[in-house]
Amino acid sequence: MTLFYCLLFLVGAVLGSFSSVVIHRLRSWEKGIFMGRSKCPHCETQLQARDLFPIFSYLHSWWKCRYCHKKISIYYPALELALWIFFVAIWYFVSDISLVIWWSITELLLLDFWLFVGFFAFIYTVYDILYLEIPESILMILIVGILAFLGIHTIFPQIYDIQTLPTSIWWWSFQNIFSILFVYLSIFLLYIIMLFWLEEKYDVLIFSSIIWGLIWIKYMFWLTLSDFPMYSALIWTLCIFWFFFFQILVSKGKWMWAWDLRIAIVLGLLLGYGFWHAGVMLTYIFGSIIGIGILIYQKYIKQNKNFTGEIPFWPFLTMWLFATIFFSEQIESILKNYFLL
Repeated sequence: MTLFYCLLFLVGAVLGSFSSVVIHRLRSWEKGIFMGRSKCPHCETQLQARDLFPIFSYLHSWWKCRYCHKKISIYYPALELALWIFFVAIWYFVSDISLVIWWSITELLLLDFWLFVGFFAFIYTVYDILYLEIPESILMILIVGILAFLGIHTIFPQIYDIQTLPTSIWWWSFQNIFSILFVYLSIFLLYIIMLFWLEEKYDVLIFSSIIWGLIWIKYMFWLTLSDFPMYSALIWTLCIFWFFFFQILVSKGKWMWAWDLRIAIVLGLLLGYGFWHAGVMLTYIFGSIIGIGILIYQKYIKQNKNFTGEIPFWPFLTMWLFATIFFSEQIESILKNYFLL
């Protein structure tokens, strides 16, 4: 346990430090995100190795630059510490700690996946808070990573602990590979809708074609689509995507912007992985409630005349997304006991 806490602290602090570099260089369009040298934000002196130890360098230099002696913002160690705490929460709630300690390959891969998701979710959350936008590159890497993970688990179904496999393993493998190709193509088509290259009637046609494709697959091969991770993820992606897309059409882009459809893909792919379907509505509802609360506070209580009404919506969605993932069993129990007839 102590070893893993130390490893998570090291990984979380280092990646937290790296996240501040990524956020700054993405915003400033500065090249060399991975190979560029870090500089003091005030005097722009290149930092040495001893200046780059997460948290410790900040404390050792008494939160000042060693070269110009100007105060360094607490923003940097705060990111490092926050990501470490976030990683510990992911390890505690998502993975089986006993299996991780005994170096279970399956559990370690699962933990690595959620740490990967958590890292990029952390970057786009902070970026949205600071700049009220999210870089396409971050979302693209995250979506590709999620699809790759789902594809690997689909090819190796034993990771999902499926109790009963069909008699023909060849037929099962064919269905898995077909599901991967179909879902990858569907996500590509959703991106075409999201870019608004086509007229709305063609967007609806594409969306309807994906749904009819799923129905055809279900009855052509007599499948329970929820048994296939890729199909399950796609179904919930379509539900959230249409929910957001409908709001854009009705409000003509005033309630949500076209690029917000990207989070529909992220939420759908993640919430479709397991029994976290209730998190779709919980994530959106609680995020909306907090956002509306901030809006009312700024405009009517504080009467901030400089408030433009723009608030970072993605952080709230991400917060409730992971809350849903962390407490999925409790949510499932509440739904079964109080809301399902």
